[in-house]
Amino acid sequence: MITIRIANTGDAESISSLGKATFDVYYRHLFKNEEDIDAYMKNAFGVQKIYNSLVNKENQYWIAEDTISNIALGYAKLQLNASSELTKYCNVSKLQRIYVLPSFVSEGVGAKLEKLVVDKVKSIGNEYLWLSTLKSNKRTLKFYEREGYDIIGEDFFTIGSQTFEHWVYGKTLVKYPVKNY
Repeated sequence: MITIRIANTGDAESISSLGKATFDVYYRHLFKNEEDIDAYMKNAFGVQKIYNSLVNKENQYWIAEDTISNIALGYAKLQLNASSELTKYCNVSKLQRIYVLPSFVSEGVGAKLEKLVVDKVKSIGNEYLWLSTLKSNKRTLKFYEREGYDIIGEDFFTIGSQTFEHWVYGKTLVKYPVKNY
């Protein structure tokens, strides 16, 4: 059975390990220089960095766990009140990560995490959610499109000596009624 809960500082090591493992599986093949990905993973998913992010009141994490094996199998990170120049909305949050171990992708863990993120963003009164994802990651692109996101722009992210192209996706969360005059 899979459960999802709000993560706390005690989850920093699990999230760190999970971040490194998933990033490695999904992205290592894209790197020409292994030192670049290794340095990035050490920095981006360091336990202290995750811990500091968990205590930041502008971030919220959820962790998915297999209750039988007690193994962390996925997580989501949301940055609250994170504006983007690509949207006209004022009250905006950013979905920074949904990472799920490959063997659990078909279990719908990503969709469950995304729904919790959307519910949280709506509960604080934000109108819009945005994210950035690798253009070449077709499976992820299909996932976000299926969840109702639209491409609103593009972005570039440099890791070491390589620059990666990303699509920026957005999703309107509050539908305003149309007035008929």
